[in-house]
Amino acid sequence: MERSKKSHKPTPSSHEYTERRIQRQINQRTTVQQQLIAEKRGSLIVTPQYSNEINAIKNKIDSNEKKDAIIMLRCLLSISDYSTINPVIDAVINDEYVLGFIIDMLADSRNEVFQAEASWCITNIAAGNTSQTKSIISTTPLLINYLSSKNNILEEQCSWALLNIANDNQEYRDTLVAQGIINPLVKLFKSDISRVTVLNCCFLMMRLIEHNYTAFKSLIKYDIFNELKLKLIQYLDNIEKNKSTNNNNNNNNNNIDSNNSDNNVIIEILWLLNDFLDYTEVFNWIIKENYLDLFVCILDYNGTNSVELSRPVEIVTPLVRILGRIFSNANLSYTISKSYTDQLLKIIHLLSIYIKSYKIMLKESIYLIGNIFALSQSIGGLTMSEIFFKEGYSVVLESFLEFDLDTLVESMYLIHNLSIDDNQGQRVYISNLLRAITSKHPLSSSLSGRLPEEIYNNLNELLLANI
Repeated sequence: MERSKKSHKPTPSSHEYTERRIQRQINQRTTVQQQLIAEKRGSLIVTPQYSNEINAIKNKIDSNEKKDAIIMLRCLLSISDYSTINPVIDAVINDEYVLGFIIDMLADSRNEVFQAEASWCITNIAAGNTSQTKSIISTTPLLINYLSSKNNILEEQCSWALLNIANDNQEYRDTLVAQGIINPLVKLFKSDISRVTVLNCCFLMMRLIEHNYTAFKSLIKYDIFNELKLKLIQYLDNIEKNKSTNNNNNNNNNNIDSNNSDNNVIIEILWLLNDFLDYTEVFNWIIKENYLDLFVCILDYNGTNSVELSRPVEIVTPLVRILGRIFSNANLSYTISKSYTDQLLKIIHLLSIYIKSYKIMLKESIYLIGNIFALSQSIGGLTMSEIFFKEGYSVVLESFLEFDLDTLVESMYLIHNLSIDDNQGQRVYISNLLRAITSKHPLSSSLSGRLPEEIYNNLNELLLANI
């Protein structure tokens, strides 16, 4: 039978990929943000007669009891009952006197306590609907300016307010970029900030680069990829230190909580790196900044010199997504295979361990491995099919024959690439493996529409061949 060429499966178009990414990440990110918001919101229960609270606040303002007034406003806007919060926000923003007071307190450079309380109020107003967010959009220059305030509480709260505004719509995101948010945002990210502020910065950058090339280029200008790498190293080191402390301390609940928070940061930085890959220039930056060694370290969480990650699937999933997209670029993957042989072999080995333990990672992992095995040359003296068998991927595919359609498509790319090999014995096995899979999932029209014609025809020939 005539041999086909190996094939990289390209990453989806920017639009297709964005739709899939949002669908798959929205639950995870929403959960994290809701947890953070819950920490910020109090448990004050407001009765339907919220006009009484508004009048009480106005009386405090008239009596020049500004501190009491702004704290009462913050509490009023911090209720935990989401069914009640929108009417409360409306009550505040529809009273020009009260809304004006909040904005005045934000602008009061003489009192950072007032500024922090006011920014908290604005954060919760901006968590409402678009018309509610519009009521405080005039405050964005002040919020951006306070990202450089050197007051950790104020910086954290302003980053949160800006995130809520950016979450509202593309127009507001573009406005923030035009107002110069990128420079102070990166400077804040570089500084010694809380985990919550790091998460806010990651979420905010993710939103700002969405459909905005100017924001992306500005972040490149301020060396964001080096800063993201340094933050990853910092929080991986934190987990390693906590692990050492746990070994000498029976009461390790605080360290467990700290590790969970550190894990949240690592997860979001990795998802942010994945989001950056919507811009093709980033592929070379990932290699230039030597992220591959760091990725191997994260994958190698059970290694001798590694960190112990308490939520491996959540952390490794965005990492596998990143690597999968990198190896969808044939030229870049060829460069990696030539210059980073040790790292590549270790990635292949570690990935086989993960997918044997966590079936949920199978589709993403097969996508990555399929593209790695599309490399025509050997790695470390072994052909791709030899590596496939050596690392036990054949066992993985045999044990997971009940594929969903998406995973089946990834498997077909992988099998196609493995079939382009001169080793007769291995080709026999690949042919038998394909027969086992297609006995449960025939090469039907549903697959033909998802595979390039060359690959589909090669698989059919492989099934029919008398090897």
